[in-house]
Amino acid sequence: MKIFLAGDWVDKSKKIEVRNPFDQSVIDAVPKADAGDLEKALAFGQRGAKVMAKLSSYERWKILRKAADLM
Repeated sequence: MKIFLAGDWVDKSKKIEVRNPFDQSVIDAVPKADAGDLEKALAFGQRGAKVMAKLSSYERWKILRKAADLM
């Protein structure tokens, strides 16, 4: 499994085990992000917010609507 980070799928060597709360069996292992990943994600999000702020509310709605339809 990879994490989606700043527009790219990134594989991380460290993993976190996800456990079933009922019997504590391991369900999966997910990538563990580090502080550098967090900084990169925050910077990417801030740039994206500036782009979105320049769009009209209707343009933002169209983007969000398309995302909802794809889900």
